[in-house]
Amino acid sequence: ETVSAIKSGDGAAFALHADLSSVEEIQRLFQRLDEELTSRRGSNRFDILVNNAGIASPASYREMTVGQFDHLFAVNVRGAFFVTQAAIPRLRDGAKIINISSLASRHASPSPMTTPYSMTKAALDAFTLGLARDLGPRKIMANTIAPATVETDINSQFLKKPEIRKQIESQTALGRIGQTADIASVAAFLASDDNTW
Repeated sequence: ETVSAIKSGDGAAFALHADLSSVEEIQRLFQRLDEELTSRRGSNRFDILVNNAGIASPASYREMTVGQFDHLFAVNVRGAFFVTQAAIPRLRDGAKIINISSLASRHASPSPMTTPYSMTKAALDAFTLGLARDLGPRKIMANTIAPATVETDINSQFLKKPEIRKQIESQTALGRIGQTADIASVAAFLASDDNTW
């Protein structure tokens, strides 16, 4: 759907699939990306990396199993870490890295379900700070977008409940749940030439 939308707007696009909880899959993803970019543009270099993959906590921190914990951190933290590590030598100087975090990394939720997820996003925040400092000499900028609740699949289970939805909306300045377009607009700015510092 995304590829079709880009192509219908006279853009060029292709899709690659990978399980970002697997380092081996990430390595294969970049091999395929290298092949695609080189065949299409003559180089595997690119300008924008957005780490947006994420899953929610499958259980409360009180009941979470080791397997659930490991999978949550594999997708939300390890995936972003190794995708970025693989991307850095391929990024042009002046490139942009955008990590999608969450207000949950700095706001205590009343739900024990949120705590493990919050931990992963706090790790991503710390990673972004280190990237920004380390890659600054190459004029590569690293930023984090940390929204509150957004209307996405990850939140659909509890947003279906009118009382929870109403409570969340009452806690926001604009009185509404965030939309993906709200986040996309911020990401588009951070990826643009207008983002210079």
